[in-house]
Amino acid sequence: MEAREIVVIGGSANGSRAAREAAFYGADVLVLEEHPRIGIPEHCSGLFSYQGLAEIDAFPPDEAILNAEIYGARLFSPRGTEITVRKSTTHALVADRAKFDKFVSKLATMEGAEVRTSSKVISVKRSGNEWTVHVLDRKENSEYKIRAKGIIDAEGFRGAIAQQMGFAPYPQDSIINAAQYYIKGIEGIDPQLVEVYQTAEFAPAFFGWLIPINKDTAKVGLGTSKKHAGIQLQKMLKNYEPLKGRLENSETYYRIAGKIPIQGPRKRTVTNGAILVGDVAGQTKPTTGGGVIIGGVAAKIAGEVMAKAVKENDLGSKRLSEYERRWKKKLWSNLRAMRWVRKYLNGLSNKRIEELFQTLSKPRIQRIIEDVGDVDNQSPIIWKMLIQPSLFGFYFKTSPQAIRAIL
Repeated sequence: MEAREIVVIGGSANGSRAAREAAFYGADVLVLEEHPRIGIPEHCSGLFSYQGLAEIDAFPPDEAILNAEIYGARLFSPRGTEITVRKSTTHALVADRAKFDKFVSKLATMEGAEVRTSSKVISVKRSGNEWTVHVLDRKENSEYKIRAKGIIDAEGFRGAIAQQMGFAPYPQDSIINAAQYYIKGIEGIDPQLVEVYQTAEFAPAFFGWLIPINKDTAKVGLGTSKKHAGIQLQKMLKNYEPLKGRLENSETYYRIAGKIPIQGPRKRTVTNGAILVGDVAGQTKPTTGGGVIIGGVAAKIAGEVMAKAVKENDLGSKRLSEYERRWKKKLWSNLRAMRWVRKYLNGLSNKRIEELFQTLSKPRIQRIIEDVGDVDNQSPIIWKMLIQPSLFGFYFKTSPQAIRAIL
């Protein structure tokens, strides 16, 4: 039976980032990816902040960048009221997510990790101080087993393997269905501004978006608590006022769909010999669903801690809890604040959302958003907005929703 020091389950950005870090610290690392190609199917919108990419040390090459100049966003209310937030400097870029994942995977292999595609982990079992990892080779239609000292689980939110290791399943009522189309021929795009649609009619419990690739092409999508996200997206494209009439001569050339966990982080992300990273750990932003940067920050910590634990021959949960302490110190308060905001917004009626937009459109509030707002680290803007006198009246009227969101 093949023996490896660390097996990483999942070869997308978070799994590859953990593998790269573990290999950097001298561990023997094997990444097992169930799909034939890294990055396929695509998982998200590919909108990344420059600061976030620097933090995970994974700035993509030119061929993976679709739009390098995102300055801000146009925010739309249920009725189409618009607020524009534009920073003075470039804030984010739009990446081809499949190419980005391949790039991060390549960085892992350059560091010494091995990546195997078409390799689905069927089960894991712990005996003594080792794991037995049961793998289906989809290329050869055969099965084999690997002995591993440690596992970094980056399998995604479904968490089938995590449940085998004793972790609770992710709450199904906190999963958002998402669909996204690549569309060309859209009218009225500002290529420097993302569009965000707060519309409970088409995107209940989440929102819709337009992420520009250029002046007439964009990724357009939504997340919804309804079952069929694709149907909701088609309705939004046809009937939502900020989009109505802009797609008469458009062409949809690529479609993707998926699910977004918005519950927030798990309290427990380690067990004897194993660490959870990324979506399976709940390391996604409840406000926007993004997980590449947040998960990548945790993945760097996971790779380092696991590699050092292997070299010390101590993979008990007490030793691996260093990972949990470190990622929570860096990310926990931010993620919990975002969870509160998501629950609060989901509890507001369309009437209240319209009132909120009227308040946010005031010049002073817009300047605060432009100065303090950050797509990844959202805690500062959340706390800043909580102490704005002009919003106190609105908070008082929506205090029941705020209390329910906190509880």
